[in-house]
Amino acid sequence: MNFAVSFSETPLSQLKEYLSYINTFLSAKMMDTQVHPAYIFKQMHTFQLKINETVQAQELQHLPYEMVRKYCLLVKNFTYDNYSYLIRSVVNYINQHLSSELSLAALASEFGKNASYLSSEFKKEVGDTLTTYINKHRILASLRYFNTTDMSVAEVSNAVGYTDMGYFSRLFRKYVGQSPREYKKMLDK
Repeated sequence: MNFAVSFSETPLSQLKEYLSYINTFLSAKMMDTQVHPAYIFKQMHTFQLKINETVQAQELQHLPYEMVRKYCLLVKNFTYDNYSYLIRSVVNYINQHLSSELSLAALASEFGKNASYLSSEFKKEVGDTLTTYINKHRILASLRYFNTTDMSVAEVSNAVGYTDMGYFSRLFRKYVGQSPREYKKMLDK
């Protein structure tokens, strides 16, 4: 990070090149962690777009620090090294397919396991039932959509795998404490 302090006098094109190197370095180091490569590549791509699309050097001054922080958050939030290979695979699959069919039967079929075995192993290792885990993570994903896009409540509901708006609203209220419409209205103020 001391290297990044010297960026204040660097021309934009050279700054972008340095930041691309840092992004590539950090993402390569991430491959040594238990974080699924899909998350790493997505973060790398997001930073690279920001680097490429920025037209003023001062907008990039803080980026090295943001990169380190976000890559560290990936490790914190997506390292499942205390889970068995099976459960780590299931968790990664769920997180990457939130808009898909994620029933116990569908997941058991996807991983070639008996449904009751998968259910009990998941509960034992994660501490939540599969359904609870899926619902929590779908609601967390819906919050990200509400906070980062202009999608309607119906669009967000579909994007996180709920075709029944009433069910989505009930779960949202359970985990967030207000309806999706109230939450969206609060953000629009």
